[in-house]
Amino acid sequence: VELTKVDDDQKALAGAQFELYLKGTNGVADTKIGGTYTTNESGKISVDGLDYGDYYFVETKAPEGYVLDTTKIEFTVTKAGEVISKSLVNYEVPTIIKDIEGAERFDVEPGTEYTYNLTLNLPANIDKYTEYVVTDTLDSRLTYADKWSVVGVNSENIKFTESETTEGQEVLTWTVNDLKALKGVEQVVISFEAKIKPDAVLAYGETGIPNDATLQFNNGLGGTG
Repeated sequence: VELTKVDDDQKALAGAQFELYLKGTNGVADTKIGGTYTTNESGKISVDGLDYGDYYFVETKAPEGYVLDTTKIEFTVTKAGEVISKSLVNYEVPTIIKDIEGAERFDVEPGTEYTYNLTLNLPANIDKYTEYVVTDTLDSRLTYADKWSVVGVNSENIKFTESETTEGQEVLTWTVNDLKALKGVEQVVISFEAKIKPDAVLAYGETGIPNDATLQFNNGLGGTG
């Protein structure tokens, strides 16, 4: 059997790791065949000499920059010398690009409002995801100015919440309600206004107040982040 691993542009992916199992029958548990199989530079794994039976590959580690997909890749060996070809697509890890007024850093002026942008690059299978949550924990020198907007998705499809850390930092969270509505969408930009606190000062060597955002996701196929 030959398994080929590619991305959604059909680029071969090296470094994906799989385990191979023979399906059990009559109440017998599935049996692991061999150790860990890793795709080569051509994105391929080849396994020869399998006995007749029903088998499946399952991915245990995705290539760097891609999200795990634990979908069982099933096949059946019915005759000697049979050539069986299977394939599986990996999608890239969703990312966030953060900027302040279009720059990664920005000179601060106490009391001034600035626009913080979170550019979300979505994977091609975003509509299959079961969770997609963006969280921005504001620096202690910033305060949310009660204004946010979004481009690329209807704002009614996003649940926005505010909270605080135990240290008093404001936490802004955007949760996509219906991920199926994002089918075909490649990019979403969330923008919000934050004000520099009057007593804010920069530490030695700082060139601006950073904006740190994180992404929590579940692709519904065993891949999370």
